[in-house]
Amino acid sequence: MNRRSAEIWDTAAHGWSLVPGGYEVLAGRSYADIRLSARVDVPA
Repeated sequence: MNRRSAEIWDTAAHGWSLVPGGYEVLAGRSYADIRLSARVDVPA
């Protein structure tokens, strides 16, 4: 994951903003066949 993976478009700032928090990254063939998962914490 890169930084942009945790950013959203901030309409007030007219740019990308980092959203702190915990994210669960899932990888698999489909939503019903998840083979790998990891938690990524983005500090504030």
